[in-house]
Amino acid sequence: MPTVRIELLEGRSPAVKQQVADEVTEMMCRLLGAQPGHVYVMFDEYAPHNWAVGGSFFPSPTPATTATTSRES
Repeated sequence: MPTVRIELLEGRSPAVKQQVADEVTEMMCRLLGAQPGHVYVMFDEYAPHNWAVGGSFFPSPTPATTATTSRES
């Protein structure tokens, strides 16, 4: 039962997170031989004012990082 926890700044659309979950699940199945129903993907989202690196807080996500992207076949 692979469990993948993804920490990121808040603001991604549900469609983008769905695409990430689909691709992470597919990778776990391919590399570990797991069944899709046994792969857990969890998103931990943080406000930019709650996450700092090198003493500086992150800026808010830009629209480009929150846009829905089309999935390549």
